[in-house]
Amino acid sequence: MKKRVLFVGDEEIFRIALRIALKRKKIDLVAEADRSLKNLIPALDVNDFYDLLIIDISMPEMSGIDVLEYLTQEKKDIPVIAITDHMHHDLRFFCSGIRSIRIIQKPFDQNELIGEVLKLLD
Repeated sequence: MKKRVLFVGDEEIFRIALRIALKRKKIDLVAEADRSLKNLIPALDVNDFYDLLIIDISMPEMSGIDVLEYLTQEKKDIPVIAITDHMHHDLRFFCSGIRSIRIIQKPFDQNELIGEVLKLLD
């Protein structure tokens, strides 16, 4: 069965490159176009639909930390890859409530990200 990854981020070129790279590994990428937390929550509430969440922490319309906080409060058991341009205290705090999480700092090599995706989906 194909694995499904939900990506939440505002960089379209990154979404396209990630979709192509994951497709080669037989992984479906579902890019969330509407990046507001209110509209993202229903997607996260569908139990066992997504196998992994990749989220950009810094976005203009929503903070990835808000999503991590939601996942922690609601006790959602979904592996997460958080992409950030800098590590800060809030990120470390909200990551502590998530069982399977990897933090990747920008800039990063795409192979590093794909490697982490494969580890978390294994």
